[in-house]
Amino acid sequence: FENLSSVHGREFENMHKLEEKISDLEMTLSKGSQEVEEFRTDIEAKYKMMFKIVADRLAHLEKLRDIFNKKLDDRKKNIKKLDSVYDKMTVLVPKMSQLEKIRGQVIGFSARLPFNMILKTHGSVLRHFKEMISNCGDHFNSETGEFTAPLDGLYATSLCVNFVVKQCLHLIIVKAPCALCKNVSYCKQCIVGDIMSKENAENGSVFVVVNLTSGDKLYTLYSSVNQMMHERSILFTCFRIG
Repeated sequence: FENLSSVHGREFENMHKLEEKISDLEMTLSKGSQEVEEFRTDIEAKYKMMFKIVADRLAHLEKLRDIFNKKLDDRKKNIKKLDSVYDKMTVLVPKMSQLEKIRGQVIGFSARLPFNMILKTHGSVLRHFKEMISNCGDHFNSETGEFTAPLDGLYATSLCVNFVVKQCLHLIIVKAPCALCKNVSYCKQCIVGDIMSKENAENGSVFVVVNLTSGDKLYTLYSSVNQMMHERSILFTCFRIG
């Protein structure tokens, strides 16, 4: 019985020690769990702080991106404007240079066809104005019969016919005929003025003020039923008036 009591006492003591160890372990686990929770809370707080920092940085970068894109768009627009200005300047500079050269000069001509010139039956340009009365600025080509406007402006042009014809004769002052015009005598856009002489008519004239731009051409077309002799004169004139 004494041995059994001794064994029971040792068992009780061991149980008490085990309970103490379990209690210590529970305290350790509780403390560890608390530390883990504190660590998790700290990690979450740091994560939120880092997320906020990154979000702020991203927002700042997005603002910088928007500013950069706006400046890039503005730069592209400015480049287009500069290209447009450059294109306009490439057109204006030659005109300004030409204007400086001919500033104050009179622009115009007056020319007469030679006497006894044979006009063919088909319509053609009056050429070979041998008698040049005036050619201020030298913008009229007497061989081709073309006047080229050196400047934009108003031009006064006239055509005077003084001769006897046996058949009808049609003279037309033409301004730079359009590319689609097959028969210039029927194109209102091309015709500046015309003279339709009747049989046995001795003279005729037309005077027109026309708006020309630099590079536009003026010349005279004629058409007749039969080949005829030009007995007197055809006078072609044009001067810039403003």
